[in-house]
This record gives sequence, C-alpha cells and structure tokens, in this order.
Amino acid sequence: MGAPRPPAGLYLSHRWLAGEEEDPTATCAYALVRDLEGTLLAAAPLYLVRDEPNDSYRPGTVLPPHLRPRVIAGARRGYHNTPLTAPGLGPDGQDACLTLLRDAARRFADHHGTTHWWPYLTTLAATRLAPVYPAPALRLQDDALIPLPGTGIEDYISGAASACAANAATSPLPPSTYAGRCSRTASRTPESSSADTSRATGTTGTASTR
Repeated sequence: MGAPRPPAGLYLSHRWLAGEEEDPTATCAYALVRDLEGTLLAAAPLYLVRDEPNDSYRPGTVLPPHLRPRVIAGARRGYHNTPLTAPGLGPDGQDACLTLLRDAARRFADHHGTTHWWPYLTTLAATRLAPVYPAPALRLQDDALIPLPGTGIEDYISGAASACAANAATSPLPPSTYAGRCSRTASRTPESSSADTSRATGTTGTASTR
C-alpha cells in the first residue's frame, strides 16, 4: 500500500501488528479495501477483545455506560489511532474506502454479537471518519505537545542528563538524589522512547463508536 496517510506510527506498523496477532487476550482480523486490480487502498486491524489488560482501553473505564463495544478498530495500543489509506486518494475515494472499512468492522462485530469503536483517534482521523458515523466522536483526552531536543534518542538522553545536572546545581537536595533521577531517565530504551514520543506529539484523543 506504500506510505499510509497520515503516518501510521509504531502501533500500526507491520512488525507491531504481527506481534499483536500473538496476543492471547484478543482475536485479530484485518479489514482490507482493494480496487479491481487488487491494489490495496485502505486497511484497519480489528480486535475482538476478551480480556483487556490496559484500563485506558477498557470501554467500562472510558466510555459512557450504554456503550460497551468489544471490537477495537485500528490501533489497540499507543493512544494514537487512524485508519490507513493509500496516498493519492481523492476525497471521494477516501470516503468510499472509509465507508467500506466501517462496514467491515460492523460485520465483524455483528458476527461476534457486539459493536466496535475506534479508540484514541487523532483529530485528523476523527474528522475523516465523521461523515461515515452518525454519532459524534467522544473526547477521551487531550495530549500535550512536548518539544524534544535534537533528532534522535541520544540527543534526548543528553538533554535530560543536562537538565538533571542543572537542577542539582540549583537545588538544596543532595546530588545523589538527582543522580538517581537521571539514571532512570537515561535508562529508557529507544523503543520505549518512540512510544512516548508518539503520544506526546498527538493533539486529541477521541473515540468513534458504531
């Protein structure tokens, strides 16, 4: 399908989705939209959730009492969700693909006696899906925009260590206290930092439900 629009991010990448297929807490399927030549135009993973370990993805925690969908459409992790569409689609083609993704999610949910939702959509994704869902999206959270130094994890770690050193120089707390805080910050792996960055740079988390 090429580069999706908008950027998919870590939690909709091929490698992450392959790992999610092995998760015993949900059954995974995929909704795919192709043209007559077989070219992939749009896609969304679908998860029938049996046991959700993350409170922030439990309908009973974040949705009104009358909404209890058990199928997640799109990303199941990362607080950053969007349907995947091929670049170059015009407005009509995009709307048609999103309608087909919605219909596929509904059929999958109906088959399992439940409904579906798109948790933590970005503002752009919620706007794109709005025409194909009759109910307005529900606001789940607002994310802060945090500027990160440099261009990679090394720059981030270096900046965090410098900030800790500056705090240690101006605070009455003993240096060992800040050394411990710096070591915890610097020990974060590139993978965990990528996950944090994707959340920090989001704008709005909303949910579309059937």
